[in-house]
This record gives sequence, C-alpha cells and structure tokens, in this order.
Amino acid sequence: MNNWTFTERDAAVAAELQKQLPADLFDAHAHIYRLADARGHEDALWRGGPAEGSYAEWKRHVGRQVGEHRLRGGLFFPYPVLGCDMEASNQYLASQLQPGSRGLMLVGPDYPRENALALLPQFAGFKPYHVFSKSKPTWNAPIQDYLPAWCWELADKHGLVIMLHMVRDAALADPVNQREIRAMLTKYPGVKLVLAHSARGFHSTNTVNGIASLRGLENVWFDCSGICEPAATVAILRQFGPTRLMWASDFPITERRGKCVTIGDGFVWINPSNIDPAIPTSPALTTWPVGLESLNALLDACRQLGLTAADLRNIFHDNAARLLGLLKETGTRTQVTLARNVG
Repeated sequence: MNNWTFTERDAAVAAELQKQLPADLFDAHAHIYRLADARGHEDALWRGGPAEGSYAEWKRHVGRQVGEHRLRGGLFFPYPVLGCDMEASNQYLASQLQPGSRGLMLVGPDYPRENALALLPQFAGFKPYHVFSKSKPTWNAPIQDYLPAWCWELADKHGLVIMLHMVRDAALADPVNQREIRAMLTKYPGVKLVLAHSARGFHSTNTVNGIASLRGLENVWFDCSGICEPAATVAILRQFGPTRLMWASDFPITERRGKCVTIGDGFVWINPSNIDPAIPTSPALTTWPVGLESLNALLDACRQLGLTAADLRNIFHDNAARLLGLLKETGTRTQVTLARNVG
C-alpha cells in the first residue's frame, strides 16, 4: 500500500501547501509509541513503519509534509491499542517529551487513579479511548464507559486537558454524546476538553448537524487530525471561530496513503488497495498521504471562510500553545514562554 513513503509527487504537493502555512506550527494531536508496547497489533501501517514512533520520527515524517523548520512542538500521547501495556506506553512517552511539547497519559476504566496521580507532574492531561470500554461493541460505547470519572475530577482540579475521540454512529449528532459532554463540562468548568478529529467528523454531516449542541461552552476545543474533507471543520469555525480549532497531524496516520470520505450515513477510508481500477472511464490517480489530504482540507476550510493570516497563526500554533500554557499575553504582545517541560 506504499505507506510511509514520500515520493517526488508528494514533495511537490507538500511544497505548494506549505506556501499557505504560517512560520510556526504546533501539532495538537500526534502519537509517540513503541511497537513492543502494542502487544500483537497487526495493522499494516504499523508493520511498515519504525519499531519506535519516537519524537525524532514524528519530527522527520511530519516535517517532510509541513516543513520541519516550522515545527515548534506538539501534544503527544501513546497509540491506544487494546491489550497494550498502558504503563510502559506512558513511561516511554514521558521519556520522549522535549521542551516546548506536552504529553497526555493513556487511561482506561481499569487504569489505577493512583498511577495517574504519580505520573501527573509529567503530563498535561488524559487520553481515553473506546477500545478499553467494557461495552460491546465499543464503537457504540457512551463516553462514561471509557473515560473514568476521576479523570474529569483531576482535570477540573488541575486545569488539565482531556483528548476525546467520541464514538457512537452519529458522533456529535448523537443525543447521548451531546448530553454527556454538556453535563460534564458544566459540572467541571476547569477541564480543557479537546474533541479530536473535528468532533469525530469523519462523517462530516454528524459534526455539521451536532455542533450547535455545544454552543456557549467555554471549555471545549477541537483538533482536525485525520479529517480529509472541509465540511466538519467549516462547521466548527462558523460556530466557534478561529480560536478553538487546532491543526494536528495524527502521526503516524499521516503516513497512511489515501483519505477518509463521507459516504451515505457513514465514512470509509479509501486507500490504494480498494480503488477500483476496472472502470475504464476513471482517469489514473495517485493517492496522497493522509497528512497531506488532511492539511489540504483544513486549508480549504480556511479559504472558504476567508480567514486571515492572524487566524491561521492561531489555528496552526497559538491556540494549542495557549491551551497548554506555552503562550502568554504580555500587554499588546504575544510571547512564547519556555515553560517547564512536563516530560
């Protein structure tokens, strides 16, 4: 499937997209991992990549898509795989964090609160994921089944981030998800909730139809990692403006070739193995890496709404830096601070 490759054609596409980018980028959603901690994960993307998805590997691979000289840091967390060694994954992440970056610990219903408290000085918050839910199938799990209540409590008390990849068929348009998000953010106003993947807008209509349910909430943000169509991101920008949205790569998903598209009442990942070559009227095509598809979709959304250079700086760097305490306002000037490295 040619994952993890970067061709001359990819480089040419990347160069054109990079002309639209600000000078500084902060990656608000990327994975740092070791295959040894994943315990038997057989995804072809993993098999074709490095044994360690380290900070250096992130910077090298994402850098060739967006320009390595632009990358100032990122918000990192382990790759969530059922059966993974969660403790080892968190420890490896902590060892990889660099100044100017932050990390989220992987958690689940069975992860001990005491372990999280011991790690808390090294992390900026929590990364739950549905595969750890006791509900089956986990794709239909409500948030409470895979995000422990103590995470909300600790995040509220310490002003921490929760990175949420919600599930259920309708995602943000699902009433159960809507009620739980509003209830928990109202109960815990100190939480900084990030709704990953444009509020899981892989089926863009879900975000378009559901985004108004979050109106008025001041403690919710969005990253657009892995989203390859502009509609969900446009809906977020229309509802919340350019100060709540953050560019993100979703490394190593950046290295998968193809894109995710809305089809019917769901979505599908198109890749070279499932493109039909037998239709004689179809012109030849070359797939891009998902990272370039996602970047192109975000820039398309920004163009549609006529966003300014200042708006782009917010989306590609400043919003995430402010969220994580890496950026402070000093009078009329915005200044990047070399805040304490939590790793």
